[in-house]
Amino acid sequence: MRKHQLLIFALCVLFIKCRNSGDQEITFKPVKEFNFTPGTLPAGTTLDLIAFSGGKANTKDKVYYYQFIGVDPANGDTIRILSTLISVPDETDAAKKIYTPTSQYDFAKRIVSAIFYPQDSTHDVSINLISETIDNENKEMDLDNIKSALENKRLKNEFVVVNKSIDIFANEYKTVFGVLHFTERPW
Repeated sequence: MRKHQLLIFALCVLFIKCRNSGDQEITFKPVKEFNFTPGTLPAGTTLDLIAFSGGKANTKDKVYYYQFIGVDPANGDTIRILSTLISVPDETDAAKKIYTPTSQYDFAKRIVSAIFYPQDSTHDVSINLISETIDNENKEMDLDNIKSALENKRLKNEFVVVNKSIDIFANEYKTVFGVLHFTERPW
């Protein structure tokens, strides 16, 4: 019980710090230069999120991996999740998921329970299609742009968002790449 009380206290402190830190020091490190210890996390693991790096939206030629720090309540392990996409249930069919860039996540909404899924083969295609939509200001894409996105021919520069304003991101955690699924819209 004491372990859960400490976790709740830590969550409250982090929420306050994240909400009140308008002067955040955020940098972007190339994924290839980001040092981390790989971890494993089974698909479908529900996590309690305690920190979110923030950052800026993907562009046509840049993809940003946002950092989430989460705790697996089943075993108390803390893990870093690097994510470029999040998902929510489709409003018309809850069995389907809608994917959106991680930049849509709003930590201030306090929706901090998410289900982890590892990146799969559709990840790059999804990022490409979303980037095309953003770059075209949500106008219709032409067939060449769609084909290019599906064939994954575009070279992207990938960066990890590093938030130096929040101490927890400096800690060493096992790290996984994946998509966080929220049961309600966190934006």
